[in-house]
Amino acid sequence: MKRHIKLIIMLGVLAILISGALLQKRFFPQNVTPDYTEDGASSLRYAVNSISEDNITAISYTYEGETLSFILRGNLWSLDSQSSPNINSELVAAMATAISSPQGKSKMENVPAEKLPQYGLDDPHIRVTVYEGDKTSSFVFGSYNQIAAEYYFASESDMTTVFTVESTARDAFDVKIDDLLIYDTLPKISAESITAISLSDSAKELIFSSVKTPSDENDAGFVYSALRTENGIKTEYSYADFYRLAEAVSEWNIDEFVSYDTSDSEKYGFGSPETLKIDYTEKEQIEAEGTSGGYITKDKSFELILGSTDENGFYYCKTSMDSCMIYKLSSSLFSELLS
Repeated sequence: MKRHIKLIIMLGVLAILISGALLQKRFFPQNVTPDYTEDGASSLRYAVNSISEDNITAISYTYEGETLSFILRGNLWSLDSQSSPNINSELVAAMATAISSPQGKSKMENVPAEKLPQYGLDDPHIRVTVYEGDKTSSFVFGSYNQIAAEYYFASESDMTTVFTVESTARDAFDVKIDDLLIYDTLPKISAESITAISLSDSAKELIFSSVKTPSDENDAGFVYSALRTENGIKTEYSYADFYRLAEAVSEWNIDEFVSYDTSDSEKYGFGSPETLKIDYTEKEQIEAEGTSGGYITKDKSFELILGSTDENGFYYCKTSMDSCMIYKLSSSLFSELLS
């Protein structure tokens, strides 16, 4: 009986060993030659390319069908496109670091083409091209290896050699254009600080302005009124209506990012745009040597370039004529002004 139990235990252990061997063969083919540390422990780390981060001048990668290309200009990365929106250069710098320093945990040599689908390399999740001056190198990331907790990786110049690399190398490219763009924001302006609101194009100029006059010689207070100026002709305007417009401006916000492609400016109405200009005052703290603090009031202004409207009445807008970033702005806040 004891011999029978012992035999069962031995068979169970043997089954576990066989299963482990099969998994090892399935995920790490036997032609892997591990590296070893000085104390004899297996490090299982391989240098998977010879790229120097300092030599990288451009990067292009394809992720989920979207291809993005970047050029290093000075110390900053920029999008290689007809339009040049502001992007998070540090994210692209992280890509350069990731692709130049991945470490392979396993190395599989002489991998036949028919086995590439096994590693997700026949239709790779991410394809990266690195430019070091005139030298070009391309790499692909395949599927995730749950046993190693790493991704399959290969150079397109040698698809017979497959590595697994740490997930951080692949994750650096898990980035879409929306993650890279630096979006414009509208300044937060109080209604009380707004002194003028104007709308102009090549044919007209309409200005709503506030007028502050002392109430009388013995009173430190002021009386507020407003003017409406159209093409140089001034008329009185209700200050209550001016303040209502100013309140609308103080609550404004960009509703939606549309595109950074301005190659077809007519599509968004920027061939004949209108300029919405806001004049306002802002208090700034005095920070000069020998001063005891305090504030000064400075005159400031901000402009929005307005194009046409979409089917829902939202205005296409930019923060300057030179900007390539196109947004949507709700017209409900400016319905009276824009009409």
